Amino acid sequence: MARWIYSPLHLVQSYGDHPKPESFYIQLFLEAFPMGLMEIVDSDYREADARFESCYTVRSFDRFMEYFGLIESQLIPAEMGKTVALRKTHDLDGLVRFCIT
Repeated sequence: MARWIYSPLHLVQSYGDHPKPESFYIQLFLEAFPMGLMEIVDSDYREADARFESCYTVRSFDRFMEYFGLIESQLIPAEMGKTVALRKTHDLDGLVRFCIT
C-alpha cells in the first residue's frame, strides 16, 4: 500500500466521528505536508490547489475509503456548487488502528 494512504486513514479515523467536509481533511493534510501542493503544477484550465484538492478527494475518499466502506459521504447543498461531508464507519475502526509514539 502506498504511504500516502496512511494520512487520510489516520485523519478520518481521528476526526470522523461526526460528519466533516472534505475540505477539512484537505486542509489538515496540507498543514502537515505542504510539499504535496508543490508537486502539482498549474495548468491553463485549473490552478494547482484546485487540481490537488480534486486528486486528493477522488483518490483518498471516492476510490479508496468509500469504495471499501470505510467512510460514508453525504452531499450538502452549498451556495457555490456542492460540499461533501464525510464520516467514518465502524469498519474503519475495526480494520485500522494507529499507534503514534
